[in-house]
Amino acid sequence: MLYDYVLEDEQILAMFEQTKQTYEELAAIPELSIEEIIAQMEAEQLSNNKSN
Repeated sequence: MLYDYVLEDEQILAMFEQTKQTYEELAAIPELSIEEIIAQMEAEQLSNNKSN
C-alpha cells in the first residue's frame, strides 16, 4: 500500500535523510559475481556434506 496522502517536499526530504545512511551502507557492500556466489554455495554444500 502506498501513502494515502500527498507528502510535502520537506516531508519527502526528511524521510530521505532518515534512510540515506542505511542506503549508503548497503551500497558500500561489494557485489559478488555469479561465479563467486556459486563457489560459496559449493563450499557450503561440501561442508554440510562433511558434517553429516
